[in-house]
Amino acid sequence: MSRLYFRTLSKAVNHYADQGYTFPFDFSDGSLDPAKWIIVETHRFEGFSDPSDNAVLYVLEHQNGLDQGIIIDVYGANRDERISRFIQRIPRLFV
Repeated sequence: MSRLYFRTLSKAVNHYADQGYTFPFDFSDGSLDPAKWIIVETHRFEGFSDPSDNAVLYVLEHQNGLDQGIIIDVYGANRDERISRFIQRIPRLFV
C-alpha cells in the first residue's frame, strides 16, 4: 500500500471505507486478539486551534486476509485506554 495524504480525517475515513476497510471493531468485551492484526498505514491529524481535535487513524488488516478496518484513536483526556492498549500490541509493517 502506498503512503497517502489526506487533509481531513473524514476524507481518510471515506477513502478507506470505499476500499473495503469496514471491519466493525468492538472493544467492549476484550475478545479482539491484537496479534492477529497488522497496522499497514497510519495517518495523524492535528486540529488547528484545539488540541482535543488531534487523532490518529490506523489502517489494519487481519492475518486471515479477509478482514480489514480502521481505528481512530484520539490524543489527550478523551482517549479510550482499551483502544490504546490494543493498538500498542499490534505488529507494524513499517517503522
